[in-house]
Amino acid sequence: MSTPIAAASADVSTPGVKPLSSAYRTYAMSLLLAISIVNYLDRQVVHILAEPIKNDLHLHDWQLGLLTGLAFGVLYTFLGLPIARLAERGDRPMIIATAAA
Repeated sequence: MSTPIAAASADVSTPGVKPLSSAYRTYAMSLLLAISIVNYLDRQVVHILAEPIKNDLHLHDWQLGLLTGLAFGVLYTFLGLPIARLAERGDRPMIIATAAA
């Protein structure tokens, strides 16, 4: 007896569409992994350098907290929603390439 999920996943081939090679899939996943790692490190730079930034700019703890927490959250909230809507309707590879650049 097959489950609906197994039956649906067994019929994933679309007529006239050639499946991607294993090497291309590996390349694409490796590239996305590299972008994800750089994104993570980019977000952590402020935390790593928090004390020198605080001393250099003469910031209080609450100001540094706003910089690392609230500003990050607000930026992702207000930019994430329009970009997600654009991704639904637009060219996803171009959006990913633009964001990575």
